Amino acid sequence: MKHHNSFNCPKKYLFLIPQKCSYKKKKKNIEKIIKLMQINKYTLDAPYLGLINIGATFLQTLFMTPEFRRGIYLWKQHIQMYEKHGQEKDSIPFQLQKLFSRLQTKIFDYIDTRDLTKSFQWDVHQAFEQHDIQEFMRVLFDAIEQSDCKFAKELFEGIQANFTKCLTCGYESLRQQEFMDYGVIIKDPFSRIYNDNLNLALQLSLKPETLNGKNQYFCDTCQSKQDALRGQIIQRLPHIFTVHLTRFTFDYTFMRREKISDGFKFPFVLNMNDYINGYDGIKNKVEEKLQPQEEQPKPKPQPYKPPTYAPPPPPPKRIVPKTAQVPSQKKKESSTRQFIEDMRKKATKLQEKDQVQIFVGDERVEIDTQQAIEQSLTQQNQHQMEIEDYDSKQQEQKPEIQPMEIEKTENIQQVEAIQKVEKVEENPKPEQQIQKEVQVEKKPESVPIVDTQEERKKYKNYLDDKYIKLNIECNEKGEQVYYLYSILNHSGGAMGGHYYAYIKSFEDGKWYCFNDSNVTMTDPDEMTSKVFGGNSNSCAYMLFYKRIEQNRDDWSQWGGQFTEEELPEIIKNRLAEEKTKIKEMIDKGNNPADLQQISRPFTIKVYYKLEVKSFTFDNIAFAELQAAVFEHFQIKEKENGRLRVYQPHNDSFLEEFTGRENRTLGQLKLQGRNMGIEFKKPDETWSSFDENNMTFRYTFWAPDLKTVEEKQLQLYKIVVKKDDTVQQLMEAVKQVHNIDSELIVVRRVCDYGTLAVLDKPVEQYYENSIFYFEKYTTESLWIQEFDKEQHRIVIKYNTPNLKSEAKEGQPNDEFPNVCVIDDRATMQELKLAMCAQIGIDESKIIMRRGGRAGLELKDLEVEVGQNSFVKGSSIYLEYGTPIKANEFRCLISIAKSENLLEDRNLYVFEELGEYATPGDIPISQIIPSLVEWINLKTNRDYDPNRVRLRERIADRLNKVYRDKTLKEQGVIEMRMISMEYLDVPQMLSNKELLILVRLWDQTTWNLSERHEFIIQKSDSGLDLARQLATVFPIDPTEMEVARIITIYRFNRFELLNENWISLNSEDIMLYSQPLHITNDGTLLILRHQKQMPRDLTEEEIKKYGIIHSNYQKQKPTSNKPKYQPEEKALKIMVKKVDEKKVDDVKKVDEKQPEDTKEQIKTEEVQDQKN
Repeated sequence: MKHHNSFNCPKKYLFLIPQKCSYKKKKKNIEKIIKLMQINKYTLDAPYLGLINIGATFLQTLFMTPEFRRGIYLWKQHIQMYEKHGQEKDSIPFQLQKLFSRLQTKIFDYIDTRDLTKSFQWDVHQAFEQHDIQEFMRVLFDAIEQSDCKFAKELFEGIQANFTKCLTCGYESLRQQEFMDYGVIIKDPFSRIYNDNLNLALQLSLKPETLNGKNQYFCDTCQSKQDALRGQIIQRLPHIFTVHLTRFTFDYTFMRREKISDGFKFPFVLNMNDYINGYDGIKNKVEEKLQPQEEQPKPKPQPYKPPTYAPPPPPPKRIVPKTAQVPSQKKKESSTRQFIEDMRKKATKLQEKDQVQIFVGDERVEIDTQQAIEQSLTQQNQHQMEIEDYDSKQQEQKPEIQPMEIEKTENIQQVEAIQKVEKVEENPKPEQQIQKEVQVEKKPESVPIVDTQEERKKYKNYLDDKYIKLNIECNEKGEQVYYLYSILNHSGGAMGGHYYAYIKSFEDGKWYCFNDSNVTMTDPDEMTSKVFGGNSNSCAYMLFYKRIEQNRDDWSQWGGQFTEEELPEIIKNRLAEEKTKIKEMIDKGNNPADLQQISRPFTIKVYYKLEVKSFTFDNIAFAELQAAVFEHFQIKEKENGRLRVYQPHNDSFLEEFTGRENRTLGQLKLQGRNMGIEFKKPDETWSSFDENNMTFRYTFWAPDLKTVEEKQLQLYKIVVKKDDTVQQLMEAVKQVHNIDSELIVVRRVCDYGTLAVLDKPVEQYYENSIFYFEKYTTESLWIQEFDKEQHRIVIKYNTPNLKSEAKEGQPNDEFPNVCVIDDRATMQELKLAMCAQIGIDESKIIMRRGGRAGLELKDLEVEVGQNSFVKGSSIYLEYGTPIKANEFRCLISIAKSENLLEDRNLYVFEELGEYATPGDIPISQIIPSLVEWINLKTNRDYDPNRVRLRERIADRLNKVYRDKTLKEQGVIEMRMISMEYLDVPQMLSNKELLILVRLWDQTTWNLSERHEFIIQKSDSGLDLARQLATVFPIDPTEMEVARIITIYRFNRFELLNENWISLNSEDIMLYSQPLHITNDGTLLILRHQKQMPRDLTEEEIKKYGIIHSNYQKQKPTSNKPKYQPEEKALKIMVKKVDEKKVDDVKKVDEKQPEDTKEQIKTEEVQDQKN
């Protein structure tokens, strides 16, 4: 029995197919579903347009905010615009007016924001970068304010105050701060904050913290440190309250950005009356959580028990309730319909206020009713399935099952539509009549926004009545009540993603999803599962709440809707010009959507030889494009070259533009096309492009053939018709080369060869692919060669001690030699073949993979293919003594500690050279032979018992090698190993670590010389303090240490902001945070807990080589973390005209049309009168 998806049935209709029915019935049911999809197919268009490019979601929110849209339309300083910015394209408010007017009038299918980003003075790369919505909002409002447009901050700006109150004298310091968005924390494990809803997050953001102990506050009144309270209060709420959810954080443990996708709920109506009075003024506080909710423990897996075999139990008795009988299919169908009708009648009697409704076909079914229907139907179906399962076992003949029996009801509309299909099959109708009925039953289109004065008055009265009812309910709660109207969602991870928005329309009260250029109506009930988070990476990032005003006359005097008559005159003129252009394009037979394409810069990629260049032009003529391309590539024979559409993947030319050179790039639709330069001989003529032609390559068999790579073959080109067969192509080839004998044609499929089918049309092959011809034979030589090619590898290699000289105009080839060998040959055979070609002794040659810094190829018994060599791999040859497969070639040096009082404590190394050592013997057996080799090199007498080997990285030492093999300790080829000569013998165990400790005297700023300590990995902080007390004169209970992460960049002035950790605790373990000592060579700085650092003098700053500005930054001011993620700040440049260029601006103003300037002046005079 096949699965449902074997019939290609959509997943959303799978629940309509019974699981227990025959194959034929399943197939019949799925055919009905396909008819259902054709009959019941409709889309509900939203009455709004989408945006493309940057800031689409936030700009849509501003457009759907009537106060902001009205404020933009009221900006009419167009004369000053030329004096301040110079041109229209540099004025941000003007470009917002133009953008909003296009969205309102719906001239195009979608709107491009490119004109607005140009007014930001952004280049192409900045316009397509993804920016943070919160940062973009702040920067945009600042840029609008610089253009004399002040209303934005009046709508979005609130005031909060940070206070610090002394608990002894009651003195309170207050500092006010404006905010455009109010940030709330979702999760902060360090502060033990776990918020799962907005009310709790707002409450905790206002909760003050107590400053005591080391964090006491210095009170100016008491003139001493005192306990205090520090927190914040909201002094003034804005008209539009924007909430920023901190979804993005930085993990300082792993040094990476992270996104918090935890569940976070928020109300659609937010009462801020409690929060305006501070934390103590909150009447109904939410229970505060100090830790996340613990998950229920999973049941432990039960141990396996072998099955016990017993006789099967007797079949259960069939129990049927007294009120329930086994219905027939017709009765079951009628009872289900009757139940649905009864539930709908009950639903129509319910008149609950503000109840969310969902669309189901042509009717509206309330959510509560829908859920009751689904629950009841599910129970009936489960009971029915139990009865049928029992009947199938008891009866030999299974009772007939209704084809469209419902097992899981998810959509009542689909069930009824399927039943309609069954009726249609009983009384079949002609197809034309069915199509007419389908057209009649289609869902009506969305009602357009009315623009007449009478309808606007009616709509205004309707909104006023609804608003009065809402005010009556909210007046009891207070004045600061907000309702949610926009949700900005982020989908993706911390390093990138996608923004889209859910916005509630102020015109029809419905929710819409604005996803770039797509705008669709959405169900609020389904929307909550996508914005609350917790289940996926899609969650809300910013919330926009609007205050419920008791007097709406200040912003809604237009009735809540906008008309084209309210636009500024200059914007009306621009719209009229665009409509005229659209009409002209329609008259010429062009697509009006191309008008936006023409206004964009055209990006065209041109291929010439091995170079690829991207060009960006305006809508210029094709002849100008070709001239610019020829000039860039310095092509001299311009008469014998032309620009054509090019396919780089198969190296073929397509469309040509001979005779159309004067047409523009927009008319030729060349946006984003790939172009190539085609050449011809002086005595040849240009070939015309035919869409029915195809170009192929072909070659002939040669006896001296060494490889079948395309670069080594002599290829020809031929053009044939798409409907030609391979036989006709072969005849054309024979005619070109005057061949009379019979030929066979071979095609290469992957690495195999096969004979081509002669009657097969050539259009079934890829264009520019290769046909392989040879004389007729019983066994094809091409196929035999392809079989060999499967195992043939081409290895590139160099000549030892021979510098390759680059030819003029070509890059230097480090591997000029080529060796062709079977991949089943051994590395020894490959080495012999390469050395024989260049005539050198193979016993004195070392082979390295890839280059001179590559790993040495030591195992010569392995096959070439098993050594991960492929076609085109390279091997570097050099003179030397090869080593065995189990040996390592290491770089040995002697490390000496000098300048112990310097900050960075770098080592001085004496380089000794390469040393080959076995990798399968312990270090204790390697040291004697290594020391003997070092003594011969240096003429010294080192004692092997006092030698310690360490891993070297650049100019510092890391790991100490234990008494294990080099393989076990991760040593690889050409590893740098340094020898340290100790005063006493020493060999560390696996449980010990070597650390370095220096004492910092804060009164003198001196650092002691470094001391080595051997600690146990399981030691605590107090164990370390006791060991340090044997060297440094400090009480272990008063020791504090700081771990230096980057020793090679360490400078003592950075100690001011280090994270100092007290060692007076047995709970602090050295291997865990915050110390996290896990490697040898870790540097710790020790200080006395009660000492205070003094300020450095100017001479000391110069002595230590400290930049004065850096020293000022490093003074302790707060407990901010040391490492901050470096990110590029978002900037919007407001272009302004210099005062020296006022005359030039006036000249530009004089060039403006007289009628436009008169309209602007008339409009400003009218505004002054009003």
